Amino acid sequence: MKKKLEDRDVALTDIRLDALDKAREVDILRETVNRLKHENKQLKSDMSRLLAGRGSRASSQASIPMLGDEDPVYDAPPTSSSGSYSSKRKCRKNGSSGCNSVKVTVNVDLRGTISNAICPDNEIIIGFLAIPGKEVTWEELDQQIFTLFEAYIARIDPDHHLGLHCTESVIGYQMGAAQHAVDSLVLECLFPRTMLEQLLKFLLSHRRLVLSGATGIGKSNLARQLAAYLSVRIGLDRNGVVDVKIPEDTCDKGIVKVEKQLEGLLRSTEPSVVLIDNIPRHRIAFVSSVFSSVELSLDG
Repeated sequence: MKKKLEDRDVALTDIRLDALDKAREVDILRETVNRLKHENKQLKSDMSRLLAGRGSRASSQASIPMLGDEDPVYDAPPTSSSGSYSSKRKCRKNGSSGCNSVKVTVNVDLRGTISNAICPDNEIIIGFLAIPGKEVTWEELDQQIFTLFEAYIARIDPDHHLGLHCTESVIGYQMGAAQHAVDSLVLECLFPRTMLEQLLKFLLSHRRLVLSGATGIGKSNLARQLAAYLSVRIGLDRNGVVDVKIPEDTCDKGIVKVEKQLEGLLRSTEPSVVLIDNIPRHRIAFVSSVFSSVELSLDG
């Protein structure tokens, strides 16, 4: 009997230990599931924010009547010492009454300066204004434009996460006002100003920036916009970004060619902006070794 009791105690102990192990496994699985749910929720939130931002921008443009190229151009009031607004303005025909309103567009320029050559691809329609009469002052016209721009910002960023301002973000004055290129970058990328400023600060100090994350959250677009901004900032052409493609196959010739290209760019004394997009997972070590073999100058 004593032997049987001991055997049963041992069996019960084994069962209890096994139950404890199962409980630990269940707790670990529960924590893993909760973590994955949280990450999935975060990714969905990021995706919804990006889609909502782009959708609001697209819908705001689609909701505004489009003008034909044959519409006559409305000349802005003559410039005064207080400066002038730099956006392009056109009139809209209305039967025999002629021009009764002007289209107001914002030109996104990463250089942060007013350019004489306005690129139509960089223009964003924000609305229409009635043609100002002779009694309208510059201050009143400025206020109308700022109100229109503020309404547009509210449509694309209702929660004010981007950090844009209806007056401070406008670079339409050449006299007595600071010109902020980061605002154009915010408007183009639809990422918060604080995030972009941190990325730019890190990139300018370390000369390298790696963006990683889930698919479809805007990494490629953000990288290209940052590269375009830097190319303009250092005096290069906006299209002067060197786009390096890393081959996915195992061809030695292709890898050697890319390695020589990267080393040549990194060792060059001429300023350049290098963009490497969609690096295959099995090529990350290769890219890291190439960059590690070349010491970048932090003052160039």
